[in-house]
Amino acid sequence: MRRCGYRLLMLAMSILCALPAWGACSTSSTSDSFGSVPSTRTDQAYQTRASGGLRCTGASLQFLDVSLVRATITGTTHDFGLVNAAGDRIPYRIYADAAFNDQLVANAQYDFIGLYALNLGGLFGGPDNSVPLYARTQPTRMLSAGVYRDVINIRWDYSVCTRVSLLGVCVGGREQDVVMVAVELTITITPDCLINAPDVRFGAAPLVSGFSEINQSLSLFCTRGSSFQVGLSQGSHPQSGERHMASSSGELLRYRILKPDGTPWRDVGSGQARSHLDADRNPGPGLGGAPGTGGDAQGFDYRAVIDADQTTPSPGVYTDQVVVTVQF
Repeated sequence: MRRCGYRLLMLAMSILCALPAWGACSTSSTSDSFGSVPSTRTDQAYQTRASGGLRCTGASLQFLDVSLVRATITGTTHDFGLVNAAGDRIPYRIYADAAFNDQLVANAQYDFIGLYALNLGGLFGGPDNSVPLYARTQPTRMLSAGVYRDVINIRWDYSVCTRVSLLGVCVGGREQDVVMVAVELTITITPDCLINAPDVRFGAAPLVSGFSEINQSLSLFCTRGSSFQVGLSQGSHPQSGERHMASSSGELLRYRILKPDGTPWRDVGSGQARSHLDADRNPGPGLGGAPGTGGDAQGFDYRAVIDADQTTPSPGVYTDQVVVTVQF
């Protein structure tokens, strides 16, 4: 009985060892994106995990006998730069690992087997069971809006046994090839503005006729090359088409915000907003940049006036909140 049990155990082991793992590899051009980023936030790095264009599929990828997986970037369309239709450029780098330590450079062969020697299943852990690549942009300012693109040309040298026993022994054919793939990377820069809008403080006076006119300016740092309109809302307490400040008891104090020519400055869509061409300083399309980082602000002057031809309300603190809207 002992001998029979031993034979049954050996039979079970032989069946287990003979069960094969199947796999098949293919290559294709791919496209991946960093997503959308406002132009005012391109002074930081963005990253993405992309498909390298070489993928292997099968029920048991961790058992595949992979003897060779090497990549060579033969070049990119814009020399490792994402470029839009206006010719603006965002430099980036490509890495083999998620920690961004192993950088891939042009015309240098990189061996992925060494990187994944302890975890061959991770070798094809990218999108759709592909070899993953990791891309990271370099901080860049003064960019125009649009879709930025680059295409990376990669030569893959690979050799994979497509039928492997559970002990890792190749029991089937070996697939090997040298192929070229194109990996497209994109990032979309959206128009945006940084707005510097100081509060308006009229001070104190016993009568409405005692308040002085306030002369101030809005400063905008908008996407380079952008066209836009700037509007001011009617505030929190509009009455009969006019802006009002209100006290805690609900009494109102009428005031106006006027353009330099004396006409009202109102919200976008009212026909009384202001255009980028109407700026009092640096009129024209947006100049890009940000405070302290280069680029000039576009200034829009205005006058704030408390109407003297109204009854002086009760003493108190009167406030209002006006929203600045920029529409591209």
